[in-house]
Amino acid sequence: MVDLLGDHYLTDHDDMLAALRDPTLVCPGADSDTYPWIPSTVPDPAEHARYRSILNPWFTPQALAPVIAAVQDHAVALVDAIADNGECDGIADIACPLASRTLLTVLGFPLTDLDAVIRLLDHYRAHRDDPKKGRQRVLDYVLRTIPQANPTGIVAALRDEFDHDELISFVMLLFTAAVDTGTVGVGFSLVELAGNPSLQAFLRSHPDQIGAFVSEALRLNPPITTCPRASLTEMTIGDVTLPAGARIVLPVQALNLDHGVEISIADNQIRSRPSYAFGGGTRRCLGVHLARAELTAVITEFLQRIPEFTTADGYSALAAEVDRYLTHLPLVW
Repeated sequence: MVDLLGDHYLTDHDDMLAALRDPTLVCPGADSDTYPWIPSTVPDPAEHARYRSILNPWFTPQALAPVIAAVQDHAVALVDAIADNGECDGIADIACPLASRTLLTVLGFPLTDLDAVIRLLDHYRAHRDDPKKGRQRVLDYVLRTIPQANPTGIVAALRDEFDHDELISFVMLLFTAAVDTGTVGVGFSLVELAGNPSLQAFLRSHPDQIGAFVSEALRLNPPITTCPRASLTEMTIGDVTLPAGARIVLPVQALNLDHGVEISIADNQIRSRPSYAFGGGTRRCLGVHLARAELTAVITEFLQRIPEFTTADGYSALAAEVDRYLTHLPLVW
């Protein structure tokens, strides 16, 4: 364990796994948040379990089937639009509009709001140093749009389960987290392929391995590299006793890399290894199936329509690997 500016970073593999699976370790939230993220930052394990019992059935592959079909159609349209251009911005042209439209579809919000929502989220990211300022515009949009949600989305389905504030809190979680994680997941997967022509060729000739590639791409470059936690009571990890309320950080990307630092192919199969790209335990990311569907749809369509591609000369994703957001991704073919 390493203490860094008051946060306790776990470094032992087994300690990290145990912490991920410990339901008494909670996700810390900002004390000043009027609308905390539900269910992520709900501190009471029993209350968190209640929220998850309501939400989990809506995020199974079966329940998401209509959304996933829409994701696939949108991926086709996005790649169609750039296929003959010889170049694209993998973020602005593909990843961001796909993740944003997917969010609107899940919620039942008007798809005609897509461009406005992309601008709204760009503004939010631009004010990461002042989250309250960036968050307010998102909140204003959410408050204005919830009453208009169509009956096919999850907002309408949850009206009988959540009170007004709970519904707003859940929607705010999706707006301020789900789009970024989807965008980053697609972006880094395209970066992985752009730097590896032989992997592109392999997947074109073995499309049945795209699912395994998606798993490995997420393992190597998860949308979130660390999972913050807080202890509700005094606890001992390894030989260190932490007081109640101690902040604990789980470096899930480092945990993933314990199983290898590159994609391995043997006997025409990609070797899938343990991955905690979406966390673990009771607080595992709710949208894991949707995120995988987005990546699978984009990669499948990209490899079918786009010839061998690479990043533009001089481009580096190194800075993005530090702050976990790709602002642009120039691809050429």
